[in-house]
Amino acid sequence: MFINIHSHQPPAAQEWCIQNLYNDFDKADLPGNYSIGIHPWHLDAANWPQQMEALGIGAVTPCAGHWECGLDKVCITSFSLQQQVFSAQIQSASEVGKPSDNSLCTVMGRSAAFVEQQTGCRLSFMDLIKTRRFAT
Repeated sequence: MFINIHSHQPPAAQEWCIQNLYNDFDKADLPGNYSIGIHPWHLDAANWPQQMEALGIGAVTPCAGHWECGLDKVCITSFSLQQQVFSAQIQSASEVGKPSDNSLCTVMGRSAAFVEQQTGCRLSFMDLIKTRRFAT
């Protein structure tokens, strides 16, 4: 059995995972383990406030165990917009009492300081590991 704490796909055979739903947030009502959030690769610059509003289902969906917030310097989404939406998701998760799963791809230096300022948490070496898959 493998434990995958960050997946964008349903679990594979012999895998327990937390699947991130970056759209269709109502699927969090289905059996499974989900995080919901706006991933930088799926951030709609023109409609991100509506995307944030759709995240409200996470406040009332018990299986949406945590939210995904992210920063990714590899994707084409403006990094300043990513930071704005990251801050909004951190605040929203806090308001509804949900923990935050922060997906940080290639975030170093001043960006890491921004994350620490927004979350109140120091980054550890685990935040720099790209593959989070462990055998049990």
